[in-house]
Amino acid sequence: MAAECEAAVTKAEGCSLFVIIRKFRQLLSVAQQAGCTREDALFDVGLAWTQMQRIALELGHHLEQKCVIAQPGDVFLAVLG
Repeated sequence: MAAECEAAVTKAEGCSLFVIIRKFRQLLSVAQQAGCTREDALFDVGLAWTQMQRIALELGHHLEQKCVIAQPGDVFLAVLG
């Protein structure tokens, strides 16, 4: 009986549909883990956004005083340019 079961499993593993399903499950697992990592990273950036904005505006004030930019808010445009 065990030999028959093993033979059936071996035959099923050779079937292309079985291979596709197994690969799909592997990729699904990777995608689910990556999704959690992505959400954690977005959460962390969201927590830091207020502090980063304050720091950028402080830098903008310094650059305005040095006549590098016209107004403090322009510091955000400098990153894009």
